[in-house]
Amino acid sequence: MECLKWSQANEEASNNNLNYDTSNFLDADGWTGSNLSWTLDRNKHYYDSKAIHLKQIKMQVVKDSNTAHQLFQQGNLDNA
Repeated sequence: MECLKWSQANEEASNNNLNYDTSNFLDADGWTGSNLSWTLDRNKHYYDSKAIHLKQIKMQVVKDSNTAHQLFQQGNLDNA
């Protein structure tokens, strides 16, 4: 499989009237700018979406470091 640079993929999509998004392979869902949780979903319109094996990332902000540590220790967070 040929790997295209961003500019090449953008030009190819434009020249072929394709509805591709070459900017982000993930879309933020539920992000308002101040909420404490949201998801990053795979962008189905990304030009090389078949190469992205990730389906979703769940994001959560935990303001208290002790709570974050406890959640991590309990296996409720992947990173703290």
